[in-house]
Amino acid sequence: MANEHVDWKRIDFSEIFPWTILFSGFRHARDPKKILLGALGALFMSLGWYVIGSASTARPPILPEAIGANAGETEKKDYQRSLDLYRADEQKYRLLSESRRLPWNNGGSLPEGVYVSAMDAERGWTNFGIKVPASLFLVFEPIRTLLVPIQLTFVSKNSTLIGIALLAWMLAVWSLFGAALCRISAVQVARNSNVGLIESLKFAGTRYFSFFSSPVLPFVGIIGIVIFAGIGALFLHIPVLNAAVGAFWILPLLAGFVIVTALLGLALGWPLMFAAIGAEATESFDALSRAFSYVLGRPWSYLFYGVIALLYGGMVMVFTTTFAYAMVDLSQYIVSWGYGDSTLLYSLAPEAPGWQQQFGPASIPDAPVSSPSGWQYLTAVMVSFWTHVLFMGIVGLTYSYFWTQVTAIYFLLRQDVDETEIEEVYLEEEDEEPFPTATPTVSPPKPTVAGPTSPGPISALPIIEPPK
Repeated sequence: MANEHVDWKRIDFSEIFPWTILFSGFRHARDPKKILLGALGALFMSLGWYVIGSASTARPPILPEAIGANAGETEKKDYQRSLDLYRADEQKYRLLSESRRLPWNNGGSLPEGVYVSAMDAERGWTNFGIKVPASLFLVFEPIRTLLVPIQLTFVSKNSTLIGIALLAWMLAVWSLFGAALCRISAVQVARNSNVGLIESLKFAGTRYFSFFSSPVLPFVGIIGIVIFAGIGALFLHIPVLNAAVGAFWILPLLAGFVIVTALLGLALGWPLMFAAIGAEATESFDALSRAFSYVLGRPWSYLFYGVIALLYGGMVMVFTTTFAYAMVDLSQYIVSWGYGDSTLLYSLAPEAPGWQQQFGPASIPDAPVSSPSGWQYLTAVMVSFWTHVLFMGIVGLTYSYFWTQVTAIYFLLRQDVDETEIEEVYLEEEDEEPFPTATPTVSPPKPTVAGPTSPGPISALPIIEPPK
């Protein structure tokens, strides 16, 4: 039997493995206008958080004094209570401090130095059993940052209002910039086409209420359930009705089930709501329904796609930070041929861990601490401007990648659940002609009379069908 030759070039692996579209995430995310939208979103969110966080008067908590080994049970309980209160206040203060940081001051946590390149052997690597580049975890920064107001909302009763204010501002900002990113990503992933910056912002602006309200609707439902349950709990104060309330205790349990399900679906699926509106131009209720249906209906698929996107994104971020570091490092090297030591010019570089230490005066060991002055200070300010622009480009790319992959995952889940092809996406031009254009009526030519100077009309030859 002759061996059949398989032409691998003709095989469309995207049809066999649809999730391979996630590997085009970096190609779509590096779009300059998407990087700009991501950077502007991160900047406006941080500026608003800075104002809201600065309104708090919280101060660093004081660790309670340790008690002796011979302390009584009452003293031990009081100490433990004070220690628990200290830990809650310390977490609250840490989250508030993080909300007051601007992007170039925020180096991330666990591990530190996610914006540090793997070229920096001292600060660019972290130990999780094995040495790995710290920038590998930069892909988690959008997720970690967006969780800050949620943590602050539930860490203590005293920080609930600030957490809600931070959450509302975050939603207000990304309902514009994140929505525009999702719109551009939807057209890129589905049609491999492009959408302009102004067009994407216009799309997000006209549907701003849908983007903003889609994650809010579950909270409205939860508040309604809590109010209804609170009214029912008032009957517990009436001795005669205690037994009747206990008999219907299944209702609070069902309410708890609904609340947990709503919070779980909201926590995992709210980015998919933005992707749904960006791809379908739908309303908030439909986006909410789609997100909950996809997350709760295909949880393992969602997890698989998310893991692939994060692993691939980690490698992308290692490359991105290394590329940015090499740019700054080579700029110093080139300038040193004509200027000499240029570390003072980078003394105002971004304060994120590893940046000032790598390029500023601190990069020279045992050198005296100094700062630029006079015209050199003005030059350092301009150098600082461009290094901050480069740094914000990295920040913008992380958010661009996040929303790009969220949109791609939405298309994959939609294909799994609704069996809708990935190429199906709403396009603005489809609404420009709501009715089919009628075929124009062509009037027959008027007969002409042949004259001596004008030839007569040429008659068409008859069409004879070929024999069958």
